[in-house]
Amino acid sequence: MSDYPPEVIAAMVAEAERAYPAEGCGFVFAGPAGRRAEPIPNAVDRYHARDPDRFPRTSRTAYLMDPRRQMEALERADAAGERLAAVFHSHADVGAYFSDEDRAQALSAGGQPLLPGAEYLVLSVRAGGCDRILAFHHEGVRWQETEIALPAVARERA
Repeated sequence: MSDYPPEVIAAMVAEAERAYPAEGCGFVFAGPAGRRAEPIPNAVDRYHARDPDRFPRTSRTAYLMDPRRQMEALERADAAGERLAAVFHSHADVGAYFSDEDRAQALSAGGQPLLPGAEYLVLSVRAGGCDRILAFHHEGVRWQETEIALPAVARERA
């Protein structure tokens, strides 16, 4: 599952570093032409400003993909014969880990993956540079973790 070409990793890293110190997010699609990353704007600050009780966190510690842009990306992918391979987001200055909230958002109330077959990638961004990527996929009743190798340029900065 965790097979991402260097250009896909580079696109995710670029989005995570661009968004820093906020969390960046997006999708990875797989199709006839291979895999590609598509960043989606993090809209959590907009929701927080409108309703801080329901959305108490900001983009510094949370992400919420812009619903309209998310739907547009999924429709484009469907039209191109692509499938959703992964959801990615970054963590600013706290490391790459799959938080309790990340896990809860990835599973249905019955404990089944909401996006069967999709991985969740978490990129650690510290001081503006990506230093680690972990992939999480659901197997049976638990999450499996795999490290994704950073491209040489990102490793040199870390």
